[in-house]
Amino acid sequence: MEENKLHILVKDLLPDYIDGLTSPETNKIIEEHLFQCSSCQKALERMKESPSVDDKINMYINDEINMYSF
Repeated sequence: MEENKLHILVKDLLPDYIDGLTSPETNKIIEEHLFQCSSCQKALERMKESPSVDDKINMYINDEINMYSF
């Protein structure tokens, strides 16, 4: 696969990779790319540090509950 296309695909798959939703075969491709690509390594670290959508929803719900608690 052309390296630029692989780079784009890996970046698109990183959120699923973090959540454990990618197959073992896909994980191997992603990990091989990450070994060589500092840009994707940095993107992966940033994604791991930021809260997930589920975490953001839960924080919002908890804030709403706390706001109306008596």
